[in-house]
Amino acid sequence: MTADLALPTPVRRSVLLMCVGAALSALDALVALTLRSHIRAGIEEHGRTYPRDRLTAVEMDQAATTMVIVLVVSSVVATIIWLAMAWLNRRGRWWARIAATVLTLFCVLQTWSVLTRGYPTVPSAVLSLLVLVVGIAAAALLWHPDNTRHFASPRPR
Repeated sequence: MTADLALPTPVRRSVLLMCVGAALSALDALVALTLRSHIRAGIEEHGRTYPRDRLTAVEMDQAATTMVIVLVVSSVVATIIWLAMAWLNRRGRWWARIAATVLTLFCVLQTWSVLTRGYPTVPSAVLSLLVLVVGIAAAALLWHPDNTRHFASPRPR
């Protein structure tokens, strides 16, 4: 507990935001479990628009189920990454600050893709935007000038 008080305030806030990002990603996994019928409808619509790509009912069910599994697994992986970044940045790993920033840029691209190319539901779109805002805020706080010593000081092995 006293070690947390020694952390610069921007790092503490960033770590807290990363934990919020992890919680939102875990919630996103739960939301993904409810998207099967929505995904199947999107596949069906695609088949009507592009008849050569039309799938059978069984293939549509399998594709929708596979997509839900991919979404759940990616949300769980994102949750783990959020927590790892929080832990590593809290410990002052200089490269973790860079990694968190790069991951935030990937989050921007992923959110853009979901909102412009997917068939997002309102809950998934809102969650994507919340995760994006949290990620940008957390990354920005990591680069606050008060953090220079935290990320530059040597760490015992």
